[in-house]
Amino acid sequence: MQPLPTVAEAPAADPQTVWLDASKVDSAPTPNDNLWLLAEQPWPAGFPIVRLRVWLSAQGRIERFELEGPAADDPAMRDLFAPIVDTPMRPAMLGGAPVASVMRIEMWPGEGPAPDFLAPMAPASAPR
Repeated sequence: MQPLPTVAEAPAADPQTVWLDASKVDSAPTPNDNLWLLAEQPWPAGFPIVRLRVWLSAQGRIERFELEGPAADDPAMRDLFAPIVDTPMRPAMLGGAPVASVMRIEMWPGEGPAPDFLAPMAPASAPR
């Protein structure tokens, strides 16, 4: 018997939604065509890799995202990632049904115009 997916804190917009950890569902959410929408500006120097958490509805809409680490305090990184909420997504699936989920992803500048990414990553460890 598989353990149940872990649950994350919901964004303030909808406290009734249960956000399953995307690393624990049957099929993780993915951006359509594997393309994330970011601002058309250069990737800021000093950030070879950026980690973020993304909350996705069962309809595949990005409800919220949070940059993690030093990128969260950098205005250029916040500007670069602001359009990510408009990225068309396929939602996470559990038992054949779409579910709301939260996932951690890692992005870095790609060879072409779009960044490369790894998603979903395991949840961040809880503080001790």
